[in-house]
Amino acid sequence: METLIRIDQSLTLFLNHVAGRLGFIDEVIKGLANDYFIMVGGALGLFFLWFGSRQREGRRTGQEIVLQAAAAIGLTTLTVYLVNIFFYRTRPFDEIAVNALLYQPTDSSFPANSASVLFGLAFTIWLGNRKYGRIFLTGAAAHSVARVIAGMHYPGDIAGGMMVGLAIAFFTRLVFKMLKPFIKHILSLGKIFYLAD
Repeated sequence: METLIRIDQSLTLFLNHVAGRLGFIDEVIKGLANDYFIMVGGALGLFFLWFGSRQREGRRTGQEIVLQAAAAIGLTTLTVYLVNIFFYRTRPFDEIAVNALLYQPTDSSFPANSASVLFGLAFTIWLGNRKYGRIFLTGAAAHSVARVIAGMHYPGDIAGGMMVGLAIAFFTRLVFKMLKPFIKHILSLGKIFYLAD
């Protein structure tokens, strides 16, 4: 275990050495790593997936995927919360000499909360629509790498978050397949208020 921790710390220091060298690169990293840019982009992506298709069947499929993604976000957040009750990992900026580019959270570093949520969202969408899923996966990966470069997480935290997100995506997909008639009913109710097709 100590060897894995040392590898994790070495990788973090290697990636973090980019931070603080060029102002422009720092601003890009901050933009990708902050809690707003990628999250707002994800919300806009979900909005487009809900309403974007011109074909009725495409819209219905997109709306089912968005409902799955919303459930995955909730389940991922709950899973990370439960893991953090029993396990706490210190952040890199509290343990090693990193150049922290953003604020310094006090919650557990493992699993990375934002990576868990974003990968849970991305994998859920990927399971339903490969094209949009690749876009969301790219966003999740960019955000996660930026968080390591910014000194907020170790690569192991990101890997743990990605695994949580992947597991939740498969679980959510399975549950939604079992509840398909109920989901269709929910979307039919949404149609009454012009919120679904």
